[in-house]
Amino acid sequence: MKQLLTPIKAVIFDVYGTLLEVGPPVPDADAWWSRIFREILGIEPPIDRHEFFAACKRITEEMEQAVRRKGILHPEVNWPVVVQKAIPRLAMFQPDVLKHFATELIRLQHTSWVRPETAYVLGNLHQKGYVLGIASNSQAYTLHELRTGLAPYGLSLEIFEPTLCFFSYEYGFKKPDPYVFRIISVRLEARGINPYETVMVGDQIEKDILPARDVGWQTWLLCGGSEEIQAGDWPRFTKWLGL
Repeated sequence: MKQLLTPIKAVIFDVYGTLLEVGPPVPDADAWWSRIFREILGIEPPIDRHEFFAACKRITEEMEQAVRRKGILHPEVNWPVVVQKAIPRLAMFQPDVLKHFATELIRLQHTSWVRPETAYVLGNLHQKGYVLGIASNSQAYTLHELRTGLAPYGLSLEIFEPTLCFFSYEYGFKKPDPYVFRIISVRLEARGINPYETVMVGDQIEKDILPARDVGWQTWLLCGGSEEIQAGDWPRFTKWLGL
């Protein structure tokens, strides 16, 4: 582990695989599928859940291809829009109802939680005055998952600086697009924080580490690395920071 030569002022986190652990879908998925239709929308499921997710995959690919043709290499879709295209009948519902429904649907694909050691690091960094941000390939349901995961530890999204949080669904493109990191860099500089005073913490070399290094940030890979890449678990990370 290389010695930290420049004090860090800002820590930017990836979400999935970093702040949030990701696990299997909820058990008894068919019952869950029927229940959310009845309880949230008041209707019976118009299609089978397997047919639905197959349609979502096809629609997502079509939408991404259309955007790539316009020159955006790493496009991001909006999940509620995909859901509505897969089931056109959902257009009759109010946007907030559809958003709630789309959020509950994600449990049919994965579950998520915040590990105690992750919460400890976040709380410690916040208490010591580090500026915290997020760079995530995400959807609106990601914020719900984060709030739910942080709440048992007495933490909330308020520990993150809103202007330093990049959620890809709000922009239409995602990591590893260099503009993700350029946007955050400009906002950091406006706060008087230099690139070399910023560290990106993530679990993917291609999407988190390399593009962050390209804009001059320091990086920490939250898993095994190499001599060229600072890496390790949360205790090693906090030791590296000098906490």
